[in-house]
Amino acid sequence: HREYDGLIIRKLFRYIPDPDELKIPQNIVDLFMKQANRGGIALVAGKQRQGKSTTIASLINAYLTENDAVVVTVENPIEYKIEALKGVVIQKEILTYLNEGEELVIENLIEKASERALIDAAREFPSIVEIGEIRTPFEANMAVSLAESGVFVIASFHGETIPYALSRFINLLKSAAKTPDEAQYKLHIFLSHLKFVVGQRLLPNKEDETMMELVAEYYIPSLQDTHMQFINLLKKEDFFTFFQRFATAPKSPFEKNLSVALQEAVVEGRIDPRIAQDADIYKQTLRMLRG
Repeated sequence: HREYDGLIIRKLFRYIPDPDELKIPQNIVDLFMKQANRGGIALVAGKQRQGKSTTIASLINAYLTENDAVVVTVENPIEYKIEALKGVVIQKEILTYLNEGEELVIENLIEKASERALIDAAREFPSIVEIGEIRTPFEANMAVSLAESGVFVIASFHGETIPYALSRFINLLKSAAKTPDEAQYKLHIFLSHLKFVVGQRLLPNKEDETMMELVAEYYIPSLQDTHMQFINLLKKEDFFTFFQRFATAPKSPFEKNLSVALQEAVVEGRIDPRIAQDADIYKQTLRMLRG
């Protein structure tokens, strides 16, 4: 129904940067290296074109330089070809799971193909599963089910901030449940297996605007008394209070919000203070809430 023909081209790279090169938070790198063989679920959140897939590929590639694992990726498209120095990597492209003759609109075709690919991935006895992007209730539910079975699931997920990404994921998970009790059970399982959430922004380098700098916030659930408030707020689905408290939380080994990450990037000379101010959605939102 368009008046013109169009083509979208995405540049893909063979080279997978190291976590240090990308400036992925060291707490997240250490946790992934320690936890990836023990099961769990991790989300890498952000808007489109913020380097989420690159972060995931970098973590998996670094892990496979030192550890054996069966890694299965489910992507659309496959963005990085991961060459396993140890273990086995099976990369599945969702479009190869399309069935001919299905009379569905393209969005539903891709959704059905993604479901088939994830079910197929679960049969490979994986240690780690990467989900290129979680969009549907089925995918959210499947991610939690895999984590419950002992698989480490790492997935990209759209959400401008960590509180927003968590609220979206939990709402997707709830919509996959058939009863309120099942929804509560799935929420409990998700929070029990959640290892970390990373939120990413790519911003122009202060000296060279053609280069992009990764600025990352993170949340690592902790059972320490001072951090149980966040888990309890998520259990109660009080996302508004979670946002307010996370937006003002000081830096710790368990959380760093975008405001703190931006300040650090400015001090390090990586981004311009004016760029940091414009990108600080927490300060902007809190200012608006205070009138």
